[in-house]
Amino acid sequence: MRALERLHGLISQGAKGLSILGGGATVALLAFVQTLLDKPAYLGFERFAVGALACFLVSAFLPAITFFFHFSLLNKPHHDEREKKLKAVWWLLGGSSALLFVGGLITFIGVWVAL
Repeated sequence: MRALERLHGLISQGAKGLSILGGGATVALLAFVQTLLDKPAYLGFERFAVGALACFLVSAFLPAITFFFHFSLLNKPHHDEREKKLKAVWWLLGGSSALLFVGGLITFIGVWVAL
């Protein structure tokens, strides 16, 4: 029973952390784009900024959805339904992590190309 409580704590804390990280990355990228608006290097970075921004926004939104699946997971008495919900929760958290990584990679490549 303790292991199950720890798993649920891990899921909720991980979802909160990923959501804050995705939102912070979005704000940081917007601030970075604002500083580049008047510079000619921005024209090369523009496409990359839009792609990275999309990745960061979705990565901030996915953990918010995770809370709905996690809440319904706690209230399901049947084992089969719990397994499906738990898989959905892990896929959402994994997808959010992957999108954060891809958004950071797109930003890095965009800065590299713009220089």
